[in-house]
Amino acid sequence: MNAEARVFAGRGYQVVQSCRGTSGSGGQLRALVMETKAADALDIAGWVRGHAWFDG
Repeated sequence: MNAEARVFAGRGYQVVQSCRGTSGSGGQLRALVMETKAADALDIAGWVRGHAWFDG
């Protein structure tokens, strides 16, 4: 976890830091391609919403 993420996590926020295709997330890593796609951002938001720790 990087220093910025530690600050937010230390204040009680959940930090989502891995990219698709890394850390066992599934999918294929396509650096600097998928991160800029609206559909990928929607997938990430859906993934976050699906976890018990997400409170809206």
